[in-house]
Amino acid sequence: MVVVPLHMADYKVYEIKFPDGCVYYGYTAKPFTMRLEEHIISSQRGKSKLYKKMRLTDYDCTCRIINKFPDKEMALDWEKRLIKRTPTERKLNTSWGGEDGENNHRLWRRQDIIKKYYKRKNSKDKYTQ
Repeated sequence: MVVVPLHMADYKVYEIKFPDGCVYYGYTAKPFTMRLEEHIISSQRGKSKLYKKMRLTDYDCTCRIINKFPDKEMALDWEKRLIKRTPTERKLNTSWGGEDGENNHRLWRRQDIIKKYYKRKNSKDKYTQ
């Protein structure tokens, strides 16, 4: 029996840029063209800033790979830095890490609601005797 070693994943950080300077950054281990096709399909009905912008501009944007990394952590770190340095008025990312990332917008909102609930509950309990 022959054992084939697994290849290290090739993570790509990419940019989708519009003529007015608005920009979206993402990362993926998938082939770049496949990831772009997913964005195009999702943009047909998607409600994110990126998808609305794609429809509004009739898909007039440039897409390119910025850098490649051997692991997910390095790619995610690079993506975070690019998003942080982008001016708010030109930023199309609502969070970093995408659906797979640690910064899923809905997940964080849900956690914030839970934290507020427990904070209120615990503060009431402190003052009861």
